[in-house]
Amino acid sequence: TTVAGDVAPDVATLLGTGLRAGLLTFGGAYTVLPFLQDAAVGPNGWMNHAEFVSGLAVGSVLPAPMVIVGTWVGWAGDGLGGALVVTVGLFAPAFVFPLCLHAPLERLVQHRRLHALLEAVTAAVVGLVAAVAVQLVAAMPTVAHGLLAAAAALALARIPHRLAVLPLLAIAALAGLALA
Repeated sequence: TTVAGDVAPDVATLLGTGLRAGLLTFGGAYTVLPFLQDAAVGPNGWMNHAEFVSGLAVGSVLPAPMVIVGTWVGWAGDGLGGALVVTVGLFAPAFVFPLCLHAPLERLVQHRRLHALLEAVTAAVVGLVAAVAVQLVAAMPTVAHGLLAAAAALALARIPHRLAVLPLLAIAALAGLALA
């Protein structure tokens, strides 16, 4: 069952979505969001933007945000089966690469030209994350919601200790309830 789309994606589409996300997680979990969003919300997607943002919100407050958002996308596509297929796709590359490609990858790491390529990829990843951030801010229902999100992001960036996030989350939740 899909949440927003008329037609549920097939297993191959869900698995492909999970595999692309799992293959592209270098650079951090948030690098995968544009790919999940494009698959699930794009022209052939099965979610609307608000549902994707809801999954992102849930994933942001729990450990392993990429896995949570990916599983959310799979659930929206085909319930429990979709959630399992996307999640398996997310984890498969992390198991296959070390088992099958460890030795060749170790040899590649020694090449200087590869380091320059990886630095370019890192710059591209920063651009992808920035593009998703702009899209998320643009999708805010009101300016007040956007300001709240910006203030929360700024506060999170300035918090020196992870445990200090809990009071910030409580304040943001209260502010969000006030806006609702």
